[in-house]
Parts: sequence; C-alpha cells; structure tokens
Amino acid sequence: MAWGIKDTDNCYTFGVSGNGSYIFGKFEEGKWKAVIDWTKSSQINKGNARNTLGVSKVGDTLNFYINGYRVAESPFQHFFGKKIGVCLTNKMKVNIEHIVITQVPNKKEVYKTFLENRLTNGDDLSFLNHCAKAGYSKNEAHVKIAEYYLANSNSQSAAYHLEKAGWSIRNPDEIILLEEHFNDNQNGWFEGTDEKVACRIQNGQYFFEHKRDAGGWFSWSKELFNINESGDFRIESTITKIDGIEDHFYSIVWGLKDGDNFYAFGITGDGHFKYCKELNGVWKNMINWTKSPYINKSNLTNTLAVEKSGDILKLYINGHFVAEHPYEKFLGQKVGFLIYCKMKVEIDHITVTQFPPKILSAIESQPFHEESEQAIEYPEDTLLRRDVTPDEIRTKR
Repeated sequence: MAWGIKDTDNCYTFGVSGNGSYIFGKFEEGKWKAVIDWTKSSQINKGNARNTLGVSKVGDTLNFYINGYRVAESPFQHFFGKKIGVCLTNKMKVNIEHIVITQVPNKKEVYKTFLENRLTNGDDLSFLNHCAKAGYSKNEAHVKIAEYYLANSNSQSAAYHLEKAGWSIRNPDEIILLEEHFNDNQNGWFEGTDEKVACRIQNGQYFFEHKRDAGGWFSWSKELFNINESGDFRIESTITKIDGIEDHFYSIVWGLKDGDNFYAFGITGDGHFKYCKELNGVWKNMINWTKSPYINKSNLTNTLAVEKSGDILKLYINGHFVAEHPYEKFLGQKVGFLIYCKMKVEIDHITVTQFPPKILSAIESQPFHEESEQAIEYPEDTLLRRDVTPDEIRTKR
C-alpha cells in the first residue's frame, strides 16, 4: 500500500512479501530509503494468501499492522502529497478487496456542540466540568466562555473569565498578551557578554550593547506570543540610546520567525525612521528613511509603536503618528529588538496588546499556561547575529 503520494518519485509504502517479511520505506525525489528494512513476521500469511495491512497515526507516531496485529512503529513524517494507492514490485498479480481511510476526530471537536449548548443555557459550571472531560485545560475553558460572552456583548462577564484564565485585563476592550518591564527574566531574554555583544537585565531595564563596527544583532524573548492577526493589535516599546553611532538604527521587531524573516521599525540618533522587512534573507525597505521632528535625537529616550488597524499598519514615535503601510502577515510569532553597528541602548518596556472583539475567531490559539504543566524548552541561544551590508542600514540622505 502507498500513501502521501505526490508522484511516483515522492511517496511512502508499507508492504509484505510472500516469504513472510514486511518493509516500510519512502521515495523522496526519486531516491528510495528503507525506514524500516525487511523484517520477518509470523503474522503474515505466506505464499499466495490474503493479508490485511494497516497504518495508523497516533500523535507523532505511525503504527503498522498486519492482519490486525501491530508489528512496528516509526516517527510520523509529513506527506509529500494527498494521493493513496498500491505498489507492486517485480512480476506479480494481486486482487485488492478494499482500501479505507478513517479520520479520528479530535476529542475536543466531539464535545464542541454539546459544550456550546451548555454555554447558551448559561450553565458556566457545567461547561467547565465538561471541558475537562473534553481535554481542555481550565484556562482554555475560561477563554471559551469569554469568547461566548464577547460575541453576545457581555464584556463584563468576558473580562471576569479572561482574568480567571490568567489574562491581564486593563479594560474589557483590550487584552495584554505581553507586558514586560524587565523586573526579572521570567520571559527568558538573552543575558550574556563576549567580545561582540553584551545583554543583561538591571534596575528594571534591558541593557543591549552591540560592540562591533558592522552588522546587526537581535534579541528576543523565548516566549512565543500568539497575536491574532485577524484582529487589531499594538506593539510598543520605550528605548533609550545611551551611546554609539548616529546614522544606524535601533528598532523593535515583530512577526519574527528567525534572523532571515522578520519586520522592523526603528530610528536613528540623527532623527530618521524606517520600516522594513526581511523575507528568506532578502532585505526590503517598506518605508524608506524618513526624517521626523518627533524623534528625540542622539542619546535620548524614544517610544516606538506599531498598531494594526484593519488592513493598515500605523507607525508611531513618541505618541505621534508618522506613517502607515498596508498590513502584511507575520512571518513568525516572536517579538524583540534589533540594533546595528556599535551602539548601546536600554529598553524600559515592551507591551503587546490585542483588541477584542475581533479576536474571537482565533482566541483559542492563544497560549495557556497551567502551573502544573511542564515548561516548554527553547533553544538556549536566543540571540542571533546576522551581518547585513552597510547600504541596507545606513541613513540615506
């Protein structure tokens, strides 16, 4: 049998031989690889006989069955394509009785209609109890209740349940996804120093120094903040330039996947701003260098903000609107900072705010953290260096 077929050069196969052995392999770009090499099994009916083969995906594991008996397993690999079929080798004749594909529904989906009925009838407690049976965490259940109340214009009840879920609610019209004042390092910002860079949290500030004369450096939190792009949001940070070159920028970054995929909005010490992105390592200026009277020049403090409003991204400096650009979808879900060339800055805070009720369609995608849950491990090195050419970053006159 074959599945995940794109074409004859890209597919997976699981089969048996008449002498009592099975094999699991794949063709990728025309090259064969035996993932599980020929293995004898007593479950195979040998010779010219009937055999039922099966594969099932459970979590991240692919299980293999022969005549109802599980014989092997292997880590699941993503499909090349969505076709299925059969595969024969050498001179052979077979009759195929049937082929069946079954999708096992998510346990949460099974309960979905029942849960929504409980909520409609105003039975919050029963809803919470049945959410537990459906596999939802307590925080997820509270957010689902908040979603229902927001959809029905009951912002007070929605705010109550969002606070129960651990959300920071200034008022029912905004939800704080991140409010970092650098009083500690619970969000996992990079701290360390060498001949190239120095980063540390001190006195409620994040100190960030780039020591080289060329290139750019990033720092971002280990935490991923799932901003719902179908709604509106705001990212804001206050940064003080302490020392360094005046015609290269320091910036906030967002929608970041890695050092080759991100958006940035930054300013220079000599009073210019710029909005740009990098996609697969290719730099693009979305808004070229622009002089602004709202920038506090040289070694002073500035507050930068980007705000999505409908299909427009608006840029602010020290509370003043300075430019806008058609909104473009994120490349990733990280936020952080980027500075170029020899420079020292101190970051007072960074805040990410989501504005309901437009968050309703994807509110379940937000991260939920139960105290009993195991912490997710992220790569230790969250500071990434990437060299760029001076022409990409120097202020254009």
